Amino acid sequence: MARKEEPEKENSERWLLTYSDMITLLMLFFIVLYSMSSADAGKVQKLSQELQSVLAGGNWGIFESMGRTQNRGIDNFSGRAGVGSKNPYETKNTQQIKVMTHANELFKPEIQSKYLQVTMDERGLVITLTGDVFFEGGSAHLEDTTRPILDKVAVLLKAVPNFIRIEGHTDNSRVSYVKPGEKYDSNWDLSSARSINILRYLTETDGVDPRRMSAVAFGEFRPIDDNNIPEGRAYNRRVDIVILNEKPMSEQTNPDIPRPLPDEEWR
Repeated sequence: MARKEEPEKENSERWLLTYSDMITLLMLFFIVLYSMSSADAGKVQKLSQELQSVLAGGNWGIFESMGRTQNRGIDNFSGRAGVGSKNPYETKNTQQIKVMTHANELFKPEIQSKYLQVTMDERGLVITLTGDVFFEGGSAHLEDTTRPILDKVAVLLKAVPNFIRIEGHTDNSRVSYVKPGEKYDSNWDLSSARSINILRYLTETDGVDPRRMSAVAFGEFRPIDDNNIPEGRAYNRRVDIVILNEKPMSEQTNPDIPRPLPDEEWR
């Protein structure tokens, strides 16, 4: 008598493969976030030292006016260094290179991911945040995935004594998409809300001294690229965190009377 074959049992544990893959991906995701948020203490210290020597109003600030260098051995008309003196412009250039080297090393993962860019201009050291990465279109709500990047920026901001200005920018498109609970009548309102939200996160969550902070909005009127092409508009949607090129807050003789404005705002 032929033996009846038993039906093959269905493998009820196949879901474990998918589950283990998902857990592995989540683990890798959090490892990446941790690596982005944990700033190397040595790199931060190096960068802060260079910034303090260059930006904090030393002998030769990086963008010191020609008039202020006259008494330091510079011929204002010929641009030649005085006899026996060291050319401050060579010094400034060397210091700027050091600052940019340390900044690019500190934020290397974020720069490679195109989350931010580090530059220097007449304002000081500028950390440019990509608007499309940090915010949804038409929204000023910070994306949760980008908060670790701001935590890393805050480590640097707390290591230097300078004033910090948060500058919000948009492209020239009309605000069309609005998340529930958010309403912005113009790009002025949107850029203002974005800069203030980043300022509040840095001060309230990361503990950056609010006395050194300010927020401004430029709307669509400070573009850095062509608004007529999608790539240009993407570059224009940004938030700049500027470590201002000026002297830091001085010690107050009366702590009840705070210094009203940084030098850069009233001189």
